[in-house]
Amino acid sequence: MTELIGEDRLSGVSITNRETGEKKEISLDGLFTEIGWIPNTSFVDGLLVLNDQKEIVVDIDCKTSAPGIFAAGDVTSISGKQIIIACGEGAKAALSAFDYLMTN
Repeated sequence: MTELIGEDRLSGVSITNRETGEKKEISLDGLFTEIGWIPNTSFVDGLLVLNDQKEIVVDIDCKTSAPGIFAAGDVTSISGKQIIIACGEGAKAALSAFDYLMTN
């Protein structure tokens, strides 16, 4: 995407083909932005189990393969990479970490 189009509200985007330089405008009413496709998990590689997409594998309580380490958000193997889901998973991870600390 090279340009957002609209006066008081978004009405479209302009995109440029990187290979040909051709520009195209697309009409739309909304836009979701995304920061990246590859999770930044290299610092836990070898410490935690990662799946084939380099996401941290967690269970339903956000527990990882290592006791006392919890993970949440887009770096995990949960489906639905959206901010509202990541926020809920963060709350679950915090509660799981609290329970872990209180019982160990």
